[in-house]
Amino acid sequence: MNRNTLKDSLKLQPFKPFIINVTDGQKFEINDPDMLAISPKQEIVIVFTDYHYYVIDATKITTLNVM
Repeated sequence: MNRNTLKDSLKLQPFKPFIINVTDGQKFEINDPDMLAISPKQEIVIVFTDYHYYVIDATKITTLNVM
């Protein structure tokens, strides 16, 4: 996956929820752009949930699926 794809998905107006798929099989549903933070060099992605956060190596993201 191109790193700019993730960044561009956050900027869509209106925002469209999407699912991040990771190489280990994990899936992260992003329903709001505030649920996601991307490091300045786009190498690390942080997904925030109600009670946890997940730090993801951006190279491990395989696909984004728009819901």
